[in-house]
Amino acid sequence: MLARTFHYAALSLSAEAADAAALDWLGEFLAPAYTAAAAHDVAAAWTVRLAVDPPDYARCTARRRGGEAVAFLLDSGPARLPLHDADGPGLLAHDAELGVCYRLEAAGAGAGGQVLVLAGSDRARVRSALMRPLRELGMDAARQRGGLLLHAAACALHGRAVLIAGPKQAGKTSLLTYLLSVGRQAGEGPGDGAGAALLGNDRVLIEATGAGPRAYGVPTVVSIRRGTLALFPALWQQVQQARFRLHATLAECADATAPPARLWPDGRLGLTAAQYCAACSCGAAAFASAALLLFPRRTGAPGGLRLQRLGRAESLRRIGACRLGATTAEVAAGPADRPDKGVGDGLGDRPEAGIRSALFQALEPGAPAPAPAAAARALSSLPAYDCALGNDAFADAGAAESLLRLLEGEANG
Repeated sequence: MLARTFHYAALSLSAEAADAAALDWLGEFLAPAYTAAAAHDVAAAWTVRLAVDPPDYARCTARRRGGEAVAFLLDSGPARLPLHDADGPGLLAHDAELGVCYRLEAAGAGAGGQVLVLAGSDRARVRSALMRPLRELGMDAARQRGGLLLHAAACALHGRAVLIAGPKQAGKTSLLTYLLSVGRQAGEGPGDGAGAALLGNDRVLIEATGAGPRAYGVPTVVSIRRGTLALFPALWQQVQQARFRLHATLAECADATAPPARLWPDGRLGLTAAQYCAACSCGAAAFASAALLLFPRRTGAPGGLRLQRLGRAESLRRIGACRLGATTAEVAAGPADRPDKGVGDGLGDRPEAGIRSALFQALEPGAPAPAPAAAARALSSLPAYDCALGNDAFADAGAAESLLRLLEGEANG
């Protein structure tokens, strides 16, 4: 069994698998947010091991069911998995979509534990099943430290980040691709320092620091809709030429026998962040100082890209609505900005930090995560803009260059 060790949010995580290519893919998917280290450098708090064993998988799925629990926080909402009789200590959950069972054994409050990812076959998508517990444990550790997980894309320029926050289909990935394209046009390629670098495509972790809010990337699948591909035909051309496929490493895609790139049945394209950066000819950043907050919205009308400065109360309301795992009641509550209370923390009047995985709790299992009030307040101090995206918003590079100049100007001003 081969092993890789990763660090995220002060948590050490070990991944084990018999397939070296699966661990290579995992390293590409998690980078650069999850930093890799030699397995002997530090003892891992959690170990996630992938085992392909069809008979054992069949036995687990045949066991008696006993309810369900939230396993993962996805961009589509909380993913609940059915629980089965574990036939021993710990928990057993079944993910029929990925064809795996998760067997969890926690060592005790704050002491870590082990996750066995038991696969019924060795098809490529089991790599996602290995990745998801590692990501969920890292996000849970960040929440336990008071971090704010935001449904947002982000890019960084010279150590400063622009956050693009909003619900699904608001235009986050389109606006992100547009900003990254400026670097491709202005510079010679990744790492030349001329353009913006990818920080995150769908999720960003915000932590309050003495120097202001800091943004960290959270690894996710880069899901690109057909409409976005039509706006940036060069991106799709690069993907086709490189034969990128979500569950393949860059080296596997470069193999002469690799199959062609294909859209998913629903018309979307799925990429790893490494593939997306390669297609956009940009670099990637693990973290940056948050400096600018954009809330995009598609207007569906003629026109370009228009910005409108937001007041702090409205910014807080939108931050609360974009928080990953926020409950319906919390979003409806909005910021506590009544005249008698002043400006609140963007989390409503409830102290909870939103929905939490019931299975993959990195620290103090069962304890509620602290509300990320400090991170929300720090984020609300940033200049924030409503970003209206007309049908011609991405017609030329002028608006992107203006946004990046605004990023630098706000950060320096």
